[in-house]
Amino acid sequence: MTLIFRRAVVATLLLMGAGLSSAIRAQDSPEASGAVTLFENVRIFDGKSATLSVPSNVLVRGDKIEMISTQPVAVDRSADTRIINGGGRTLLPGLIDNHWHAMLIRVTPAQSLGDVGYTNLLAGDEATDHDRFA
Repeated sequence: MTLIFRRAVVATLLLMGAGLSSAIRAQDSPEASGAVTLFENVRIFDGKSATLSVPSNVLVRGDKIEMISTQPVAVDRSADTRIINGGGRTLLPGLIDNHWHAMLIRVTPAQSLGDVGYTNLLAGDEATDHDRFA
């Protein structure tokens, strides 16, 4: 292995480790551990219906929707409870997959350093894999 190649591999591994470390820290954040957020007076877009909901309230605990109601939702109004008045605006599900790199999905780190043509074929297959979006 050349010195430049070794340095590139070490840098890649360090970046991957840093990303894993930040992902682990994010799981320990208040949002993931049970913080409460109440969205009041929102119209919900669920991605399936052609229309928005009537004005509703959505209670989120941690990263899970706990309750959706057209009636007021009682919550503990402590310092760690966040209440957001939507003012009749639209609330929609998180767009977790709105940006991705097809070239980085199916290949292993070792394969990504190999044949670019093979990597492109895998990326094309990934981009047209309709079962992934079902």
